[in-house]
Amino acid sequence: MVPQTKFKYSYRRILFAYLAATAALLGGFSLTTYNSIGNALKKQSDDRLLTLAQAAIPSFEIVKSQNRQNLHELPWRKLFAAKTQSWEWFDADGKLLLSQGNRFPSLPISRNVFHSRWQPIAPIFQQQRELRIATIAVYVSDPKLKTLHLEGYIRVSESTQPLELILARLRLWLGCQGITILFIFGISGVHLSQWNSQPLQQSFRQLKQTVTNISHYLRHPLTRITLAIALLAGEAESAIPLDRQKLTIVANATDELEHLVEDLLILTRSEVALLPTELETVNIRLEELLLPILEQFDARATSQGIAFQAQLLPGLSVRGDPIHLGRLFSNLLENAIAYTEKGGSISLAVRKSKRKAIVSVEDTGIGIPLEHHASIFQWFWRSEQAQQQQKGLGLGLAIAQAIVKQHGGEIAVKSQVNVGSCFQVILPLL
Repeated sequence: MVPQTKFKYSYRRILFAYLAATAALLGGFSLTTYNSIGNALKKQSDDRLLTLAQAAIPSFEIVKSQNRQNLHELPWRKLFAAKTQSWEWFDADGKLLLSQGNRFPSLPISRNVFHSRWQPIAPIFQQQRELRIATIAVYVSDPKLKTLHLEGYIRVSESTQPLELILARLRLWLGCQGITILFIFGISGVHLSQWNSQPLQQSFRQLKQTVTNISHYLRHPLTRITLAIALLAGEAESAIPLDRQKLTIVANATDELEHLVEDLLILTRSEVALLPTELETVNIRLEELLLPILEQFDARATSQGIAFQAQLLPGLSVRGDPIHLGRLFSNLLENAIAYTEKGGSISLAVRKSKRKAIVSVEDTGIGIPLEHHASIFQWFWRSEQAQQQQKGLGLGLAIAQAIVKQHGGEIAVKSQVNVGSCFQVILPLL
């Protein structure tokens, strides 16, 4: 069975996982889309710069001859009037011959160009702040040597502000689309999760009601059996030993059944009365509540050769159900005795921390493996070693946790295999 409080937790966890997966997919899609479009736009910018630089190669001889007026006779002269691009012509030594445009890189050609790197088909692209730069080398053919001779360089630069504006708008659009889609998916996820959890919750309620009904129906015949056994026990003094032994076996089996019915009732009721205000509570002095329990388990521990110690702190009071709280500490001590061998020790200590009482039950028993710590409070869960060592149904710790939650407290465990276990119950003080 799954406690009712875990439905909301599981529902929220599933919804969160659903939204996280959706957000991851949307984020991955947006990032991929942004990178793809951004790289494509940057590639277009580089291709455009390279085309402009190559288109300016025929003007190199005019610039070199310092006949700048002839630039206006070129068929593509209108390119030089562009506001976002600039051209620069350099000689083979990197000396600036001419520039056209509005914005130019501040780096001289000699600082970022090495002759060994230049080839006619290998332009160099650079980025300087808001300028994208493309530089090509200009070669002329030498008929005598049948080689290429470096004449100079042409550098074209373009402002990246229009590109950055496009990318900023793209980021904004992708972000808004992602938030919208995530919101739509979130709303649909809430409704789908609620709709899907309804059959499970209905089944749980029916199962819980069935357990409650069965427990109630069993209590009455068990009560009659118990009374009949008590009457027979009074008349069994004159019976033969074999009959008395059989009567004892029946009485013990009846006690176990009554104990199981009470456990099931506590657990099923704990799913309904989860808040302290929903319990019939009274003011309880912890010392008065624990003393009778300690006397009972001290005698049991001593008879089994187990050292038992208790350290109480007078004056601490809590509000709760004394029967349930007594059952809580009895279950913890019952477990400690059950899994502690002869020669071991058990201790119960009470201390105060701010406005809380902390009751610790520590033993030197078989211990609990770390990987099982998350399972020990589940209904009917028992480790393999515990099943081999002691009989039981695995409801004791589940009941303890349910009672602690009913009283607005916490329960924690520290345990090490073959060393022992320590259960800490934290309850709010009055």
